[in-house]
Amino acid sequence: MAYEGKSPDSDWIQMNPRTTEPSFPATASEAYKEGTLFVSNDTTATGTFYPPGLYVRIRNNTGTAYNWEILTPNTNATQINAGNLGAEFGGVPCGTILPFAKDVSSTGLPTGYLLCDGSSISQTSFATLFTAMGGSTGGGEAFGDGTTGTGSAVSGNFNLPDFRGLFMRGMAHTSTADPDSGTRTAYITGGQTVDNVGSYQADEYKNHTHPSNPNNPGDIYASGTGRQAASYYGSLINTGASGGNETRPKNIYVDYIIRYL
Repeated sequence: MAYEGKSPDSDWIQMNPRTTEPSFPATASEAYKEGTLFVSNDTTATGTFYPPGLYVRIRNNTGTAYNWEILTPNTNATQINAGNLGAEFGGVPCGTILPFAKDVSSTGLPTGYLLCDGSSISQTSFATLFTAMGGSTGGGEAFGDGTTGTGSAVSGNFNLPDFRGLFMRGMAHTSTADPDSGTRTAYITGGQTVDNVGSYQADEYKNHTHPSNPNNPGDIYASGTGRQAASYYGSLINTGASGGNETRPKNIYVDYIIRYL
């Protein structure tokens, strides 16, 4: 059983029962207009409009593609149009990465999102995301070819971005903002390298010098006195070892999540 709506007055919409469902995906030849609401109470995964919920008929801004998009509950990727039409109507584009203020490693992911943990996922099951990331002829495997990472490592998979403990950096696009863009590597097997989305860069200190005692390279000048005679030990200091396990700015933990619809 399914329902479609009409407005008996200006204040509310009444949903009337239908004996048949519209086709899914939608087609241009159907009589339904953009904005038509449709309620499904399909209770099995084999139903055309599953899960049950409120759907709206939409088309893209050129009028070349039509579909029914579920409004609530938005829980099933197969019921969101494969062309990512929602993004054209102000939605979050598929492939968008967001910081999220909750640990979702075990539960609690928002609908339509996955944790950026490097998981190997199916190109078929998550076809919309794979296409948004560039597909088989572009950057769809920018973060790995699916042969490594958490999850099922099989042919036909691709990897999610892995931002566990890592920061993002804007792609250089041939600018000089990243002078080492040409030496960037793949983070895991099959990932992108050099000046491409998904490439990895290890931490590093910028090249610099410390004036030192030529008789004892471990001694450096304290400050401001320039290179002095090796016998003038009053202005020398041995720094010894200091610091922690990595070079980093101040930071606060979040989970990074990616939209797959």
